[in-house]
Amino acid sequence: MEAPRDATGRPAASRSPRRRLWIVLSIVGVLALCAIAIPVRLLVLPLVSGTVTADCGEQSPSAALLAFVLTFNDSESIGVDRLIVRERRAEISQQRREYVSAMAADRRTTGRVGLFTAAGDEPTDRTEIHGDQATVVDSFRVRWTPPSDTEPQVGTLWQYGESRAWRAELRRDRTGWRLWSVTIPRWCGEYSRCGAARPAASPTPEAAPS
Repeated sequence: MEAPRDATGRPAASRSPRRRLWIVLSIVGVLALCAIAIPVRLLVLPLVSGTVTADCGEQSPSAALLAFVLTFNDSESIGVDRLIVRERRAEISQQRREYVSAMAADRRTTGRVGLFTAAGDEPTDRTEIHGDQATVVDSFRVRWTPPSDTEPQVGTLWQYGESRAWRAELRRDRTGWRLWSVTIPRWCGEYSRCGAARPAASPTPEAAPS
């Protein structure tokens, strides 16, 4: 069979190479899209998953209160909202901000840094759970470190203050326990002297020389 010719009588050029070129380019384009999509998927999915799990409550009422108390050791509020019932977040977050501000003002005045720690079992500590509501009373104390410009006493790295009871009302939803309300001991007058003279620190067991 004679090959087809063009208008000038010359043999017409075959379209097969051009068709193969488009096929090759299409394959290259698909591979390029896959190469971009896979890393994006690996990046986006953890972010979406983290966003979903970031607003979960705690597994127990005591764990929710402990997690909330420890946020006072950092002026940032990251992770605080998830510990509070949604409709109570504005009020309790404001309560926390004012308390943290009092701690910061005390630190600027005295140079001493106080961090909250669990006090261990105290006679007043208790947890009462009734369905999806709970009342928790747990004790916490402050661990004080001396100002950076003073030389601590021999064998003294820090000093523990007296434990104080925190009381919290909590609610449980499908993700866990969250705070409904919280009663906090005063920073100035209960936890701290807020600038008043402090008694001399005694060596802590952890810091005592052997």
